[in-house]
Amino acid sequence: MRKKTRQYIASFAIAFFAINALATGPAELLKSEKRSRDIPTVITSNKLDFDYENLVALFDGNVVVKDQQFTMKSDRMIIFIEKETNEIKRVDASGKVYLTSGEMEATCGKATYTRKNNQVLIQVDPVVKKGDNVITGKKMSIWLDEERVVVEESVALEAMPGK
Repeated sequence: MRKKTRQYIASFAIAFFAINALATGPAELLKSEKRSRDIPTVITSNKLDFDYENLVALFDGNVVVKDQQFTMKSDRMIIFIEKETNEIKRVDASGKVYLTSGEMEATCGKATYTRKNNQVLIQVDPVVKKGDNVITGKKMSIWLDEERVVVEESVALEAMPGK
């Protein structure tokens, strides 16, 4: 019985995201434009502690990252920079984390963005919203270049018909 319930929830979630992606047209659920090397990522905060040797930046207090594909806000953020390219490799955000990408909004207590696969992993009471539709779970992986979300454990989906 549990297997059928899980299959039903998984099928419903897939259908929900597929229908929403088709309904939203260019502003698809999670998909965003390809990265441009001409647009910088801007980070602001109350305090910065930068380790030049290891290329690790610790931002503390009212941290805001404005990237061409998303905006992330948090209480604290650690940013790891790739030595060869001087680009952001990974971002670890903690505290009250808020993420927006297109029409998608997410809140959680911890988020990790990995530029290599353009993925955000959100944990600690994660909630993702698009319009009136809401999905929660213990852990969520969001791929910003794709229409793909993987939600693990204690999954709940609240979908408004026709929205």
